[in-house]
Amino acid sequence: MVYLVGGTLKRHLIKHMHNKVPYKEVVRFTLAMTRGLSCLHSRNIAHRDVKTENMLLDGDLNLKIADFTVVRLEAHDPREMMGMIGTLGYMVPEVHCAIVPDDE
Repeated sequence: MVYLVGGTLKRHLIKHMHNKVPYKEVVRFTLAMTRGLSCLHSRNIAHRDVKTENMLLDGDLNLKIADFTVVRLEAHDPREMMGMIGTLGYMVPEVHCAIVPDDE
């Protein structure tokens, strides 16, 4: 396991709360996050707890997705993926309302 000296993305954002995070940095974080999640999804893996506390930064501010404790393989039936897994404040409304996703 590698120790990432940059801490969490949440800590980084709080540290820069009073001065704006540079636009290029925001784009870099967003691209890294979407690429990482896309890679997981292409392998039918659902992270299920995506939040700023689970995004870690190295010394060069390269973003890494962390905390795979509630990861699971995506089910063929979307109803099998429903449930209160993850962090409440980051869950989509469909989970709170127990709405079963349609096939679209």
